[in-house]
Amino acid sequence: MGTVVAIDGPAGAGKSTLARALAQAVDLPYVNTGLMYRAVALRALERGVAPSDADGLAGLARELRFTLGEGRQLTIDGSEPSPELRSPEVEGIVSEVAAHPAVREVLGAGQRSLGSDGAVMEGRDIGSMVFPDADVKIFLSATQRERAGRRERERGGEVARRDALDARTSPLTPGRGAHVIDTTGLTEEAVLARALAIAQDDLGEGASHRGPVVVAVVGRPNVGKSTLVNRLAGRTQVIAHESSGVTRDRVEVPARWGDRSFVLVDTGGVVSKAVGIDEAVVRQAKIAMRDADLTLLVVDATTGILSEDESLARALRRSPHPVLVVANK
Repeated sequence: MGTVVAIDGPAGAGKSTLARALAQAVDLPYVNTGLMYRAVALRALERGVAPSDADGLAGLARELRFTLGEGRQLTIDGSEPSPELRSPEVEGIVSEVAAHPAVREVLGAGQRSLGSDGAVMEGRDIGSMVFPDADVKIFLSATQRERAGRRERERGGEVARRDALDARTSPLTPGRGAHVIDTTGLTEEAVLARALAIAQDDLGEGASHRGPVVVAVVGRPNVGKSTLVNRLAGRTQVIAHESSGVTRDRVEVPARWGDRSFVLVDTGGVVSKAVGIDEAVVRQAKIAMRDADLTLLVVDATTGILSEDESLARALRRSPHPVLVVANK
C-alpha cells in the first residue's frame, strides 16, 4: 500500500484546490472522488435513470471505468472529466445520487483501488470510510459565508442546500485522527503550507514533502547557464548574455516537464579564489547546490574542461544528491 493522504470537508472548503496542489508537491496521484459521483449523476441523466433509483444508479456506477491517466489524475472511461460534470443539471442531483449506500459501496471500492499505490484523495468520507487508516488525514472547514462566496465564484452553487443534502450521507465533522484546517480568510498558499507541515509531521523525515523538486544550474562564468534555464523553462525568465558575470544572485524559476513541476535555480559563475563580489556570487551558488535535489553542472563543450570545471566537479562529488554534467554550446 502506498502513501495515502485523505482530504475531507464540506462543499466550498477548498478541498480540490488543496488536494491538487498537495499531490503535486508530494509527488502523488490526485483523485477527486466527487467527480466519480458526478459521473454517475451525468450517466443517470443520459440514461433516464431517476436519482432515487439506488439499484439503477449502482448499476451505472459499475459500468463506469475509473483509472489514473498520464497526468496521474482521474480519467473516466479513458477520457479526462467532461465539463458537463459541473453542469447545473448534475449539480442538482449529485447529492441525492451520492446518498445511496449501494452507489457509495461501488465507488468506494473503486476509490480504494485507485489509491492502492498511493494518492492524495479528496472527498467527504475518505478518512473515515474509504481509507480509515490513511497515512495523513486532513479535514478542511470554513464559515458558511466564506464557502458560499467560493461556491458562487466557481459554479453558482447554494452551499446551505448542499450542506443539508450532503449531511444525510455523512456528517460534516472530521473523522478520528484528522487534522482540521479552517481555511476562512487564508490564501491557497497558506493552506498548502499548513497541509505540507502536517504531512511532514505524520509521514516523518524520510518522506520527501517539502514541495517541488529543486534543480540547481551551476558552472563557471559564461558557459550558458541562464540560456539553459530559459530553454528548460520554455520562456525567458533570466537574463542571458554573451558577457560573463550577468547573473550574480540565485534566481528561482518555476518550470514543468510533462506532468511534473519543479524549480530551476540559476546561479552566477563559480570562479576559483573569488574575492569581493565574486565571493558573494560563489557563496550563493554553493547555497543553491546545498539545497537542491538535483544539480546540473554546465560546461562549455567548445573550450573543453578547464581547471575551474574540475574544481567544481570535485566539490559536487561529495553531494548527497544526483549531479548531471551538461555539455553546452
